[in-house]
Amino acid sequence: MAEAEGWRRNADERFQEVEDRARTAEERRLDAERRCFQAERRRLDAERRLALLERVLHEMGLASARMRQLVVELGSLAARLRRALEQAPPSTGQPISGPAAEADHRVEMADALAAAVERLRTRAATVDEPASSPEIAPCAQSTPAPAPVAMARPRHKHSLSGIARWRIWRKQRRKG
Repeated sequence: MAEAEGWRRNADERFQEVEDRARTAEERRLDAERRCFQAERRRLDAERRLALLERVLHEMGLASARMRQLVVELGSLAARLRRALEQAPPSTGQPISGPAAEADHRVEMADALAAAVERLRTRAATVDEPASSPEIAPCAQSTPAPAPVAMARPRHKHSLSGIARWRIWRKQRRKG
């Protein structure tokens, strides 16, 4: 009977060892599966980001081509304006130099450049924009930017040195 009990204990110990090994092997298999799923998820995420970056790069290339075309057109417009100014005889008996002639020249140049800018804006607005996904903001806006509002922000008192604040205070005290 002692011998049977020894065999039984030995069999129980071996059975326990086999169960432990099986449990360890199962844990290793589950851990390997988990790592495999994580690696697959990282791969899919990297592919998605790569596709997104490729689309952004493509849109940037299109925007760059549009900008180059606008720069070339502005350059040709500036050359035409220079040629026109060089070839145009003075329309009045006024001297070429002087404050009045410079003011007229500035007004003409400003009008010509404003007209050119408007033509370029309308041309840029008519260019077909690439279809972009909701994840990507368009590279170039087709609407012109709003004109900056000429509002002066009040200075914060700590943005000036103590001496500057004292001088401003003296000026204000003299005026008021």
